[in-house]
Amino acid sequence: SEVAEARRRQSAVEAKANADIVAADQERRAREAQLQAEQAVNDKQRDLERRKAENAAGISQAEAERTLKIAEANAEGEAMRIRAVGLAQADAIRAVNEAIKEGGTAYLNLKQLEMTPQITAEIAKALAQAKMVNISGGGSGGNAAGDTASQLTGIVQSLLATRLIGEQLQSDNSKSTPDA
Repeated sequence: SEVAEARRRQSAVEAKANADIVAADQERRAREAQLQAEQAVNDKQRDLERRKAENAAGISQAEAERTLKIAEANAEGEAMRIRAVGLAQADAIRAVNEAIKEGGTAYLNLKQLEMTPQITAEIAKALAQAKMVNISGGGSGGNAAGDTASQLTGIVQSLLATRLIGEQLQSDNSKSTPDA
């Protein structure tokens, strides 16, 4: 029965070899399944990271658009404020001009009288520095003194109008500029 014993050993070796083959095949299948699962997880992670990046880019774009719209709205508001101030100043200048027209020469004469001390002092300073003063008529047939007085009156009226407009502009600016 050596033959039977040899066959039994051979059958045992074959059975062990078959069992090893089955175990190796199962191990290979398990390893393949594990690799497929890891690959699926990695694919999902890459997809998630890509979506995060897309969302971050979308959020950044939306924030930039929001900031731009706010800046545009602020600029438009400032432009409207500047236009309103300009229109108010123009209206104030027109109102001063109308008041001067309506008041006529009486108003200007009153202001001339009020400003006479200041103007006289300035004229006196200028004349004190002059080496020579030439008073002549305007060729209208009047006398030199009358023509000179008329010219001085015109100068005073111009100075008065300039001063009134300047005061009105300063008044409007102080009203439209908020205190800090």
